[in-house]
Amino acid sequence: MLDRRIWRQFDWLLFGTVLALLLIGVVTIYSATQRDPVIRNLWLDQAFTALAAVFVLLLIAAFDYA
Repeated sequence: MLDRRIWRQFDWLLFGTVLALLLIGVVTIYSATQRDPVIRNLWLDQAFTALAAVFVLLLIAAFDYA
């Protein structure tokens, strides 16, 4: 079940680090593919995948499995 104590014990520093690394990865893919018209929107796919992964991460973290 959902419990507010879980969010108090959540490692926000680790979560922020993961978000920063995801952002760096998306920006890197954007800068590497911006001049190629064939794969120009590859960074959008990466950004949507990263957002979905963060959503799943938060959803899994919200449940107390112990």
